[in-house]
Amino acid sequence: MRITYRLALLTPLALVSLGAPGASAQSGLIPVVIGSFTTEKKCTLYAVTSGSEAAYGRSSSAGYAGWGGAGYASSAAFAYARAWRTELVRDCVSNFSALRQSMEAAIASSGKFRVVRAGTPGAYTLTGAMSEVGASGSSVSTPDMDQKRIDAKISVQFSLKDARGRAIHGNMITKTIEIGSTTAGETTTAVTADTGRTIYTQLQREVAFAVARSAAFKLVPLRVDEVTDRRVKLNYGTPLLTRGAVVLLEGPGGEEIKCTIGLAGNGYAWAETRGTGDIGGVEPGSIAVYAEADSPEANSPTFERVDLPF
Repeated sequence: MRITYRLALLTPLALVSLGAPGASAQSGLIPVVIGSFTTEKKCTLYAVTSGSEAAYGRSSSAGYAGWGGAGYASSAAFAYARAWRTELVRDCVSNFSALRQSMEAAIASSGKFRVVRAGTPGAYTLTGAMSEVGASGSSVSTPDMDQKRIDAKISVQFSLKDARGRAIHGNMITKTIEIGSTTAGETTTAVTADTGRTIYTQLQREVAFAVARSAAFKLVPLRVDEVTDRRVKLNYGTPLLTRGAVVLLEGPGGEEIKCTIGLAGNGYAWAETRGTGDIGGVEPGSIAVYAEADSPEANSPTFERVDLPF
């Protein structure tokens, strides 16, 4: 009976030891706290000034009368500033819960971090301040056509602090998206526009993922894990890296190699060169630089290298 009693005591210990590897794997992830995100103004001030500014686009065209006797006329317009301000005030009151949830999902799904509560020992803390949504317009006119475009933008100033409260990383990130355009010719007019909520949601998501990428790549840099003759494998995958995204690598001669993500999975992505450069000569373990979709690096032209005749 005494021997049986000792065996009964050993059984729970064995079960605990079996569960230890999972706990160890979880503790190996870097803890990150998604802290407070505020605005540069008070919510009450936003509410008072709501609707005091507006951006809009309008186009119109008139027909003609001739022997055919037919004519036409069209007009279209859109406005969006009021809806933006309403959403900004609403999220300001809730401390931008949707924005923080997007960051939490992006960081946690990378497989390298775990989102924890404030006060967790050893955790990094990510905080920020949102700027008011703004708009900018541009136009191009030719003898045959007039084109107008309106963009929306929003900025966030964020800071990443270590467990001692020291700022180790931070930046101002601005995201811009096209929200409306007008193309008017001699006989036709085309107008496109998005609604206020759609615009604001898209802007907020773009900012959330940009901040998440910047913080994640600071703590665990974006690196090359594997190299082939035509492509390289990176140590991050979806959702921080998506198909079509641009990354910059350093070639064997120090030259910049511009690449595009062709395949992104869970914890990995494959990138292929978009132009010149010996991608097969890239060193495994070397740092890769992510280029945001609206950055000059991502949108600069790439030209194939050719030998000049002599």
